[in-house]
Amino acid sequence: MNYAVCIPSKGRAGIVSTTQFFNSVYIFVPEDEVKEYRVYERTGHKVIGVPLSVRGITATRNFILDWVKEQGFKYHIQIDDDVEYFYYFENTEKIIKTDKDWIDWLITRFFILIEDMGVYLWGLSLGPDKKFYREYSPFSLVSVIGANLFGIKDNPIRFDERLKVKEDYDYSLMHLYKYGVKVKHYSNRGGCVSYRTAEVEEEAYRILRKKWGKIIKRQRGKTIGLSVESPYRGI
Repeated sequence: MNYAVCIPSKGRAGIVSTTQFFNSVYIFVPEDEVKEYRVYERTGHKVIGVPLSVRGITATRNFILDWVKEQGFKYHIQIDDDVEYFYYFENTEKIIKTDKDWIDWLITRFFILIEDMGVYLWGLSLGPDKKFYREYSPFSLVSVIGANLFGIKDNPIRFDERLKVKEDYDYSLMHLYKYGVKVKHYSNRGGCVSYRTAEVEEEAYRILRKKWGKIIKRQRGKTIGLSVESPYRGI
């Protein structure tokens, strides 16, 4: 299966770890940083300059959506630039995987799965604690699909550029209402460290609350953090 591996990055030339898991990736960086990132082209990867007029991670994600469509890719993943490894639990043991062929097999199987199910978005659980690992439920339709790894099949949904953070909440909810992917997630802190402040988080909360209503809630006792409560029930 042909899919594009897309890595949005900024200010991390020379320390992008995710490239080690793929034979070929596309690294999307501000156009004034392309020169510093050229080092990755020595190992078969490609660096794509993002116009400086495209500001922030949310707009960059939309730029990637447009780019993969222009290049003729039906499937692509958007993945963080600082991945250390992939893993799963088996018989209470944490199995770490770094093999490129295994990772390609995993991604391909997930794209086949969403084709069979008639949905357009998939992701992986990031919970490091085994108590959150559901051995008897191989996939979930009521969990948020976080932006750490988005697997996307070509579709018309775009990221809401009013959101500087929490764009993954909103994108997942739009898929929920259009295609029936069901979402529930709890989060505290995450990426976008350079501009993730209490004020930015508060603005994201107001936008999401106005757009989606009561399913967007604050987490108790947290100045930064909100929860998305699925309006549906299911696995």
